[in-house]
Amino acid sequence: MVKRALLVIDLQEDFLPPNGSLAIAEGRSIVEPITNLIKQPQNWSLVVATQDWHPSNHTSFASQHNVEPFTELEFKHPESNQTKKQTVWPDHCVQDTFGSTIEKTFLTEFEKLSIPKAIVKKGYLQDREYYSCFQDSWGLHHTELENLLKENEIDEVVIVGLAYDYCVLNSAIDL
Repeated sequence: MVKRALLVIDLQEDFLPPNGSLAIAEGRSIVEPITNLIKQPQNWSLVVATQDWHPSNHTSFASQHNVEPFTELEFKHPESNQTKKQTVWPDHCVQDTFGSTIEKTFLTEFEKLSIPKAIVKKGYLQDREYYSCFQDSWGLHHTELENLLKENEIDEVVIVGLAYDYCVLNSAIDL
């Protein structure tokens, strides 16, 4: 029997219109279809929701560099001395703020699940960006997600969520 996981990427208030600081146009339109997916637990052996979880002084915030959001800057990793260009963003998903919360309708159904489930936080280290829910953009720090998939003997993963061009894309690549 195939063991399949559903991976729901960053379905959080700061990525959702109308008030999210980094809202994705039409982002709320995917909440109901994703919620309907988790209401079919017979299809899943594991459901994982990810949560961007930044400290207020996160390096990916434009406010920390006194530049406009969406500016590209060169970053130097403090441990490896590697450099790379990355975009800086409006402050978003700051720990313990409304913007960091997982969308309420989805979270209510998620909490009802009787199958294995987990919330994996990413972006909580101040000095590095995390587009992927598996690792930082440097490939040096890894979240617990890979081990969680292995522990649950997952064969297939279905990925849904926000933002397709960054977090969903990089998570799929790293998977």
